[in-house]
Amino acid sequence: MPPKGSKKRAPAAETPAEEGGGVLFREGRALKVAVTGILAEPRPMKRDQFKAAVEAAGGVYSAALSGKTDVLVCGEPKTGKKEEDKDSQKIRDAEAKRVTVVSYLMFVRALDGVEELPELTRSAAA
Repeated sequence: MPPKGSKKRAPAAETPAEEGGGVLFREGRALKVAVTGILAEPRPMKRDQFKAAVEAAGGVYSAALSGKTDVLVCGEPKTGKKEEDKDSQKIRDAEAKRVTVVSYLMFVRALDGVEELPELTRSAAA
């Protein structure tokens, strides 16, 4: 039993990132990837499918944008003024935090090996 006041951690899940492979593994670590918008073209994906694709490519999925996020993938804007404003604000926040912003199309092409993701806005080691 852990000492009083300490939190018990669940074991980390094994992912391709631990093996050091995939397009989302750079400079010795898995890239943290967040998403905004609707993932429709070229390959419709729900968030859980996107998460699985990120992990299969050696990355770590993040449900929210943070200072530790490396890449923000932008799908089609959600419908409605309020939702479009949220997507636009997320992109502005990403740029302010020096997060690399890529389109969903570019991301899918990188996963398929057709195109490479651009250099990160900030070093993956930061």
